[in-house]
Amino acid sequence: MGSYYDVAGIAHGFLRNPQGIIISFEWPGSPLTSPAAIGSEGEITGAYRDAPGPPLYPNFMGFLREEDDTFALIDVPSAIGTVPLAITSKG
Repeated sequence: MGSYYDVAGIAHGFLRNPQGIIISFEWPGSPLTSPAAIGSEGEITGAYRDAPGPPLYPNFMGFLREEDDTFALIDVPSAIGTVPLAITSKG
């Protein structure tokens, strides 16, 4: 699991599955998706940026990506940026 930049400068997350296949993913429409941790059930947490700007936390929002490629927003109330860095075995 990690992230990479394509030729257009867009950052995508990726996961290498047990068969060795690389699965690319990103928060829809985001110019930067940065996965941080993977859970025991294959769920991934991390952050994405919804607008271009300097690489500072205020532009980031947190996400949880389920194994079926669905996403949930993680947003701390009143925060100017959210960056989840880990996930527990219970998700």
